[in-house]
Amino acid sequence: MDCLRLVLVAVTLTACVGDSSVPIDAGGDATEDASPDATGQDATAETGADASPTVSPLSFGAGHLQLWLTADQGVTCDTSLTPNRVTRWADRSPHGTSHDATPQHGQLPPECHVASHAAAGVDLPYFSSPAATNTPDETLDLDLSYLSKTSYTVLVVERRWADRSGAGSPAEYVLGTTINDNANCLGQYNNAAFGFGYNYFADKPAIELSLEQYCQKTPTATVAAVPNPAPAALSYEIALLDTTVGHTFRLNGAVSGTDANKTALQTLTANTGTLGRAYKSVSVIDSRFIGDIAEVVVYDAALSQTELLGLEAYAKAHWQL
Repeated sequence: MDCLRLVLVAVTLTACVGDSSVPIDAGGDATEDASPDATGQDATAETGADASPTVSPLSFGAGHLQLWLTADQGVTCDTSLTPNRVTRWADRSPHGTSHDATPQHGQLPPECHVASHAAAGVDLPYFSSPAATNTPDETLDLDLSYLSKTSYTVLVVERRWADRSGAGSPAEYVLGTTINDNANCLGQYNNAAFGFGYNYFADKPAIELSLEQYCQKTPTATVAAVPNPAPAALSYEIALLDTTVGHTFRLNGAVSGTDANKTALQTLTANTGTLGRAYKSVSVIDSRFIGDIAEVVVYDAALSQTELLGLEAYAKAHWQL
């Protein structure tokens, strides 16, 4: 006689919250773990997107991964504030806490645990930039100096909740570095800063998603306005510079443009990068992003075509796109 043995295992999970500033898990609940992982980051429960996939950004770039921020791990949310605010977004690259994204002292950080701002079961940090002024509120500071004088690859997974309008050419940057106030484009500041985001033009209807090396625009992708009701669809984008070939820009798995500009960025000052804005020292421009950021991955090298396709496949699967 064939026998079938069934083994039932009961598991009890206990969550204890010791204070008001705790990591958020993939489902958005507050959790606390007293045992950090090997990089010193908080270990958090993962029940939404596949936060521990077989393939990850660590699978590519052979030692060139400089930054990996993913919303399903490492986001610390202060639940004592209303609305709740992000107080740290831990880097998951081998660099650990030195590349974490944190609020500038005294600034109002991005929001977390916001209703309707989730994807694949994961609460996404919401960069709302409510005031139409160029302040550091609703942004996070981080180091991007490793992009200086080198090839690079940048992956961003994000979605907009509003389009900017107004005089001139407003912009929303997901990621960028600073530049001297009122820096001109006469040559001295060319390639002196990095910007990755959306440009809105007063003289034409197109909205361009672009990578910029200050005053040097690389290939762009024309995108639609945020629908009503918002938001726009979650999308994934890759901007790449190969200093032997030029730039490549990819939107949702397809090449949207290339150029032969091989010039690398000038020397970038350490810790002048910003998540949710670019060119933050230019006082006349409010270039803050209005939307959710799910993931940011940065390499200080140009990934191969095979690696690019693998990274895109990872992002698509991870965020169920």
